[in-house]
Amino acid sequence: MRYALLLCALGLAGSATLAAAAPGAEGHDPMARFKAADTNGDGMLSRDEAKALPKIAKRFDEIDANHDG
Repeated sequence: MRYALLLCALGLAGSATLAAAAPGAEGHDPMARFKAADTNGDGMLSRDEAKALPKIAKRFDEIDANHDG
C-alpha cells in the first residue's frame, strides 16, 4: 500500500510539472504572443507588427498569402 501511495504521489508531481511546462504556461503561449504583437487588434499581423516575432518576420513574405503586407 505504501508503494502505491508513493507511485501516486510521484505521478501527480510529474503531472504538475508537465502542466507547468505545457503551451499556455507564461511566456510559451503562441496565441498570447500573437495577440501581443497585433498592436492594432485586427487579428492580422502587418510587416511592422511581425517584427516582434522574429521567426514570423523572417518568413513574412512566404506567409503573406495575398502579398499585401
